[in-house]
Amino acid sequence: ERDTAIKANKRSFGMDHKLDIQAEIESDIGKEKMLEMVSCCLKVKVPSTSPLYALQCNVELRVTHQQGSRHDDLRSEKFAHMFARDNASIGQKGMPVLCNVRDGGKTNSNGRITYSGVLQYKNPLLCSIFARGVFFLFRWKVDGAKFPDVLDADDLFKRCTLRSAADEFSNVSYKASAEVMKRLYKEVGVYATKIM
Repeated sequence: ERDTAIKANKRSFGMDHKLDIQAEIESDIGKEKMLEMVSCCLKVKVPSTSPLYALQCNVELRVTHQQGSRHDDLRSEKFAHMFARDNASIGQKGMPVLCNVRDGGKTNSNGRITYSGVLQYKNPLLCSIFARGVFFLFRWKVDGAKFPDVLDADDLFKRCTLRSAADEFSNVSYKASAEVMKRLYKEVGVYATKIM
C-alpha cells in the first residue's frame, strides 16, 4: 500500500503515515518562500549576517526541513557524527546515504543513540547535502578554517559542524542561530510563531 501510494505521488498518504519526510519539506512556508530563503543564504543577503553565518543558516534551514532533525541535535553535532554509507537497496545500483548520529534532546530523554540518513534531493537548492557542501567549502577554502584532521580523534570528535564565531571547537549558540534565522524569515516575509 505504501509503495503504491508513493509511486502514484499521493504524498499525503506518506505524510499521514510518516513514511516520506521529503513529501512536504516546505510545510507552513511554501516552496516559493523556501527557495527565496535558500537564495538569500547562498547570495549572503541575510541582513546583518556574515557570509559564513548566512551559509551556516542555510545548513540549519535545509537539515531541519529535509531530514526532520531537531535544531538542538544539529547544534551539538560534531564532524565524527557524520558518515557516508552505500545502500544497495536504493535504486537500481544503490546510492550513497549521508548518515548522522543523534544522541539526545527532549524527544530522546533516555539518551539513546539514534541514526538518521538522507539521500541527495533532486533540486540541489533544497538538498541538505548540497547545503553542507557549500558551507564546508566556504569555511575551508574562503574563510580559511583548518580542514579537520581525520587521523586525530580529538579533532573529529570535538570540531563542531555548526561553529560559533569564536572558533571551530565551540558550537553555535541557540541565541545566535535564532537571531540569524529570524532575520532571514523577516527578509523574505515569512512570519511564524515559532522559528526554532
